[in-house]
Amino acid sequence: MSFLTAFVTVLLAELGDKTQLATLALAAGGHARWLVFLGAALALIVSSAVAVLVWQRPRDKSCPPSGFAGAPGR
Repeated sequence: MSFLTAFVTVLLAELGDKTQLATLALAAGGHARWLVFLGAALALIVSSAVAVLVWQRPRDKSCPPSGFAGAPGR
């Protein structure tokens, strides 16, 4: 269930954002579409991996996930 939840959450969060528009502009600008796709996909994988790996460490009680509730993009 966590795979499906993560997939749907990230998919909906990324639709229409600046990253998607930048990827669209690169693909429309005559660049190789598959290379643009691979670069964008790899960037999302790396940024997601960093987020997951950071939270794998023992969490400091002074910075719980609920502390990000007011962060930009939330």
